[in-house]
Amino acid sequence: MRYFVAYRALATMALALFGFAVNALANGNCSTATLKGAFGFTATGFVVTPSPIVGPFGGIGIQSFDGKGNTEAVSTVSINGTSQHVSIKGTYSVNSDCTGSMTLTFLPSGLVHHFDLVVASNGSDVQGVRTDPGVVGMGSYRRLSGGEGGQ
Repeated sequence: MRYFVAYRALATMALALFGFAVNALANGNCSTATLKGAFGFTATGFVVTPSPIVGPFGGIGIQSFDGKGNTEAVSTVSINGTSQHVSIKGTYSVNSDCTGSMTLTFLPSGLVHHFDLVVASNGSDVQGVRTDPGVVGMGSYRRLSGGEGGQ
């Protein structure tokens, strides 16, 4: 039963991301400049073995994108019930089909995380999935009101 619930949750996330991707592709004409401004985000998932810390995680934060491929954030992350504040620096790119990728370095740990992205609503909404082995994670971004828009 436990595995059924996990598979059902994963399938639901995949379908939601697929629907988001179809919306993004319908908009088309994206570039790295499309993703610009300040965004609020949430992230959830699970860390599995062989990681030294195994269990669920969640996070919230504010992340800025400069429209040129650079990003930084502040976040509160809870991993297996232990919370910490982190700062994040990284790079990103967005393809013309509104898909993209992002590499983030979490400080002070120095851990590097990789993501695939889908950008929608002219850069106002972003969905991401963690692509590193041993992690099942999803994130959702929404441009903050007053944040700069992309093109």
